[in-house]
Amino acid sequence: MNKPIKLIKFFIFPLAFLSVLGCSDKKDIDVIDIASFDERSMSEFDFSQFRSRTVVLGSDLGSLGNPVKAVLKNDRIYILNDNMTTQNILVYSSEGEFISNLGTVGRGPGEYLGISDFTVASNGDVIIADGVANKLVVYDNRLEYVSTSGFPFEIEGLASLPDGYLVALALWDSTWPDDGVIVVDSEMGKVSTVLPHLEYYDVNFELSSAKFQDTDGGYFFNKSIDDNIYLISKTDGSLIRQYFFDFGSEKVPDDVRGNVESAMENGLFEDYSLILNFAVAGDGYACGNMLKNGVYVDFIADRSSRTVYIKNVEEDMDEMFIGYAGSTLVSVLLPQDDNDTFKLRFTEFPLK
Repeated sequence: MNKPIKLIKFFIFPLAFLSVLGCSDKKDIDVIDIASFDERSMSEFDFSQFRSRTVVLGSDLGSLGNPVKAVLKNDRIYILNDNMTTQNILVYSSEGEFISNLGTVGRGPGEYLGISDFTVASNGDVIIADGVANKLVVYDNRLEYVSTSGFPFEIEGLASLPDGYLVALALWDSTWPDDGVIVVDSEMGKVSTVLPHLEYYDVNFELSSAKFQDTDGGYFFNKSIDDNIYLISKTDGSLIRQYFFDFGSEKVPDDVRGNVESAMENGLFEDYSLILNFAVAGDGYACGNMLKNGVYVDFIADRSSRTVYIKNVEEDMDEMFIGYAGSTLVSVLLPQDDNDTFKLRFTEFPLK
């Protein structure tokens, strides 16, 4: 079972309203010197140049209250919902019609105690990583329960490969203490190391959990409090590219990275900036979530114009970025009143 750990989730909806450089070869590191970019409001970004569509999610929403990850595959929308008291996987059609709620909290067949991450395989199988009970729960492409199996380490992130999985190990994992991300076979045996363990970290305190973003170019992975994001092959799990976000004078010092809880209590993060729940990047754009001077923001960085567009999510919670799937930036639109429902906006947003 997981070691108890304090996790600060900056991506939290208003529930009251709803009731280390991992690569030694520096030529492979693409530096995004975001500290020197011109900063503007997100309202100034021209979204009209990108096609988008908005999907109204069906009325049978189960316990939807805090979508934290979306996967788009096989003309379906898969959502990991985490509303602090309940976690589940909700499945919708591409048009937002409710299809299924996969499993429930418990110890029986098809059930889980706490979802760390989930992945959708190329054949449509849905694999859920239960990071509390240390087990994988598998549903087939018909969304019917198939099997439950254990694994011998602490998982925080999971992504499918043709012959196994990419696994992001929890900070406190003792099975492979030098590893951060590994490739495992279908029996969960280690095949290779993709990324080493973070050099500086607080084993008892996390700013956000690590999850893989399933994109057309590969899996993007980031883990707070690392300033790097990594693009990993969906074929063999090898590292394709590494992007380093240079926050300049706002970079979190190493000693703070090792004692996050104390820094939070003393307000030190008001001086620093870092990547939070997710980020993706390419030659043209980078986007995702950041903690900027103690404030949770969505961002889009236009690398050609060297401009970063910022939205203070704490002040404007109508719409928030929750991930990137395929070549699409996914955001959630919150209900505006008791008669409204959740919506998802899909913006075709090539990173090149």
